[in-house]
Amino acid sequence: MKKRWNRLKTFWWVETLEHVERHGYLEDNEVLGRFAQDVSLEDANDEELIVRRAIELSARHPRGIRLTTNIGHLITSARYLLTVCVLVAIVAGISAASAIFSSSNSINIVTAWIGLVGINLLSLMLTVFLIMAAPRKMQFSLPGAWLWLLGRVGRKYNAPLLLQSLGTLVVRTGKIGVFPTNLSHILWIAFTVGAIFGCVWFLFFRQYAFVWETTILPTGFFVGFTDLIGRLPCMVELYGPCPSTADVANLADSDETRKAWTKWLLGSVIAYGLALRLVALAASFWSSQQAIDNLSVDFTIPNYFLLAKRIRDRVSLRDEIVDPDPGNITPTGKNPSNLTCNPPTGNVGAIIPYEVRDLPEIDPASFKMQVSVATNVRTHADQEHALQRLSTAPVSNLLFIADAGVSADRGTFQFLRQVRERTTHLRVALLRQSDARKDKIENWLEGLNEMGIPSKDVFSQLAPALNWLSNQERTNG
Repeated sequence: MKKRWNRLKTFWWVETLEHVERHGYLEDNEVLGRFAQDVSLEDANDEELIVRRAIELSARHPRGIRLTTNIGHLITSARYLLTVCVLVAIVAGISAASAIFSSSNSINIVTAWIGLVGINLLSLMLTVFLIMAAPRKMQFSLPGAWLWLLGRVGRKYNAPLLLQSLGTLVVRTGKIGVFPTNLSHILWIAFTVGAIFGCVWFLFFRQYAFVWETTILPTGFFVGFTDLIGRLPCMVELYGPCPSTADVANLADSDETRKAWTKWLLGSVIAYGLALRLVALAASFWSSQQAIDNLSVDFTIPNYFLLAKRIRDRVSLRDEIVDPDPGNITPTGKNPSNLTCNPPTGNVGAIIPYEVRDLPEIDPASFKMQVSVATNVRTHADQEHALQRLSTAPVSNLLFIADAGVSADRGTFQFLRQVRERTTHLRVALLRQSDARKDKIENWLEGLNEMGIPSKDVFSQLAPALNWLSNQERTNG
């Protein structure tokens, strides 16, 4: 239940965000930048990316925080308003019973049934009809009135925008009439509970004579009516008078007759007013749960389609089709390898991280020999800078730290080949292999092996790789 409720709130916020961003996207460069570094999103579909972005904006963007907070306030207001409406419905049920039983000691059994049950039953039949034939007319029902009140109560919480978004989401489920009928059933159940309480209260402390009064209807109508209505109460053992003798004479003021008609009336209220509503509420609630489970982003809406493409373009920056290194190729454009490369001398080490996510801080002072730690290489300019440093200050031992979740393409291996030309001893630390796809790891290892770097020279953890660099100090010494 809680999982479904959270799912509804999440898609409600996604729909609200779509309404807000129709005139321009919220600032999300930081969020999309994080997506580009998150390997877990490589296999995510468009809907998952849109939902994840909405969740991130709800926690980071000022307007997102404000709107999601307002959703929480509106939900709280809805709960309070529903509580008030339920209490009003209970009082209305008690008042209906009071209007019937306090006016006289002679109770017309048919009019009492109509006042306590008939209107409720007619409303239920009308609700079922509207759900099947004209669900949009539900705006004129009790749920429509409740939503109107909620819009007025929650005006300061962006209620018009949030309710419009929720309405759009509900319409898209194809079950627009199901969600508001839950409220209708709850309110009528509360009314019936109040009516039952009122009936029992008056019947406990006052004595009534049940009568049948009419000017134009025949007695046979009364017999047929009590027969038809009394069948369902009989199933729960709340029997009424025998229909064959249920005529004016049998409504005489006797103790046995009063109790029989009391059972018939209360049985009708319980069977038609309470039991049927509980069954209808259960069916409506189940249908609502199914609708929530089937919630999804509608990519026929242009805004969602464009947003998915925008997110996908950012996430795919480092996840293009794997393009294995074809071997030595002639670089195009500005070629850093043309720089003069002095031979490496001395016991000097270097560490070059290559597009590594969440790289732990490495302290060069922890090594006894001179070790330089380059900035995390992400762009072509970073590659040029790193190669230029190696050309002007060659090193003997170099540790190349890579991320297994990053697709290794031609440029990656070309850069690594140029790095290797500028050092004597090279080892590679391929981190995050447990989180990366198998094909990406295999592509890395195959490319390194073609370069003459066997798998035994590739570390899967950072600590052993740093130990290797430290040991090189003593070996070369």
